[in-house]
Amino acid sequence: MNADVDSDTRVFLATTALEQFWNTAVRIVFAGEWCLLPRNQSSWGSLTPELMRSPYEGSDWDRRSYGLITETYESLLPALAKRLNALHNVNHDHRYWRIMLGPWLQLYVSVTYDHFLYLKTAMLQYPGFTTIGLSHESFVTPIDTMHHVELAKKDPYNLQIYTNIMHFLGMCIPLKPLTIALLDTRHHPRGKFFSGFLTRIAEWITNLCTTPRFTLHLQASYFTKRSLRKLLALHPGKIWPRSSALDRCSAFSLDADKRKQLEGLQFEGGEFARCLSTMLPADIPQCFVEGFDALQQDARRKYWRRPKAIFSSNSWYFDEHFKHWAATSAEKGSLLLGTQHGGCYGLLAHKLAEDHELAIADRFYSWGWTREGVNAQVKPMPATNMTGSIVGADNKKNDILWGATVEPRYVLELPRLPSAFPEYMNRQMRFLKSLPSRLLEEIRLRPHYEDHGWGIVERLTQYFPALRVETWAVSFEDSLADCRLYVCDHLSTTYAQAFAVNKPIILFLYDQQTTRLSAQAEPCFLALREAGVMFDTPEEAADAVSAIYDDVETWWNEPGRQNAVQLFRDRFLKTSPHLIALWSEEFAGILAS
Repeated sequence: MNADVDSDTRVFLATTALEQFWNTAVRIVFAGEWCLLPRNQSSWGSLTPELMRSPYEGSDWDRRSYGLITETYESLLPALAKRLNALHNVNHDHRYWRIMLGPWLQLYVSVTYDHFLYLKTAMLQYPGFTTIGLSHESFVTPIDTMHHVELAKKDPYNLQIYTNIMHFLGMCIPLKPLTIALLDTRHHPRGKFFSGFLTRIAEWITNLCTTPRFTLHLQASYFTKRSLRKLLALHPGKIWPRSSALDRCSAFSLDADKRKQLEGLQFEGGEFARCLSTMLPADIPQCFVEGFDALQQDARRKYWRRPKAIFSSNSWYFDEHFKHWAATSAEKGSLLLGTQHGGCYGLLAHKLAEDHELAIADRFYSWGWTREGVNAQVKPMPATNMTGSIVGADNKKNDILWGATVEPRYVLELPRLPSAFPEYMNRQMRFLKSLPSRLLEEIRLRPHYEDHGWGIVERLTQYFPALRVETWAVSFEDSLADCRLYVCDHLSTTYAQAFAVNKPIILFLYDQQTTRLSAQAEPCFLALREAGVMFDTPEEAADAVSAIYDDVETWWNEPGRQNAVQLFRDRFLKTSPHLIALWSEEFAGILAS
């Protein structure tokens, strides 16, 4: 597949930000703005950057793309599950493999479809284009689901995926090697060693002493420590917390014979499905192939017994040992209980995480919304990590806390597009420039701890060098309590936390298609818009901040505005001062059923 670079080629397509895989001696077209980073501006600054047209066009591209990847996923999953059962000489049911494979497979289908679509579009826009791919000896195979996510955020692994797709499409391109550093995946504890050690001792005692059919195990429950202690006291010996320390899977040497048994998967999806079928045997994480026996053994050592029920907010994604324990326990009759752990559940029309959790759980506890036609019984309950305490508006407080977000430069899951993120950054700048100078000094920017090479803070401080920037060393709860007004420019958990404590908030969103609202969310957001809490443009949001900052108490406490906020809280942010009693009653019912 190697070929010499042809300097007379009409168009060279740069697919990533790796400059050594560019050819600037000819007309160069960049697949997207994720290639043009501030850090490598010396390489492209003298050019007039030409971007290819996005393949995501039309008013319903998000619906079409989401429908395609979910249909492909649902067709591929049973075919892959059948092969893995045969490979490992096991007979796990479809739900087991959905729990184990689902988080990785949903993301893998998303990123592969995105890159496939870009290359097919480039072939139409620039017939005969060339590029430089990654040599096969530089390819890597993820160790586990988390490792896939870590790799998928980086340029080299995306170049690997682009290269594989181009080979499938029959393109002959020059290749170059590149060392892709493997991350240390041995152990990623969430907490100090000593506290983790004590938790493991407690788990050992739990496994040894409890009668499994009468116990409910909590892992990553998101209950506060105080709430958890109260629940344990109310149900002694019945409810057991488990450590949420993430034991990562070990790396294994690839077994070509085993992976060959995964070739030729047949499932619906046309040319894209054939592309996936070609690529997947080499890309499926090691923990599901070479490391599967070790994964099972490690899970049995960590989780000894099958409980009555297993409750978790987010261990369903990256904790492979937990997933195996939960899936095998479910096969034997244990109930799987999920709960919401972020502020976008129920709000968005298209959300892979929500679909996955509602497909694997027996019961799912939302923050107020409901949903029919899914496997789980969706039951509204108070958010486990929000106590119902009210902060409210306070003119004696100072500062405007501005919560920002970030997106990886490459697709992790559709319909969230990195190509939309530059517009988000433009809207940030428009908001900052629309504020009066007297309020610029009141702004306290809280960016995400990751930047992914976008240079978000640098872009904003170029305009206003004195901009105060807050790190995550300060807890969000403390920062929120100390500000007079919270401004949020995206949908995430932080806006929900502000609503939960009734903190004055101004909300403005970007890219209406990547954040297309669900039918049950639209009336609530319309009410927030009419109440002057949510805005469509950054200029409108800045004008509102300027108008209300001096007296947020009067503005926020206006009855009509509070009615709109309460409408939202009732549907999407259920909290209660009786949180312990309500959850205790729910768990008692589970244990007694």
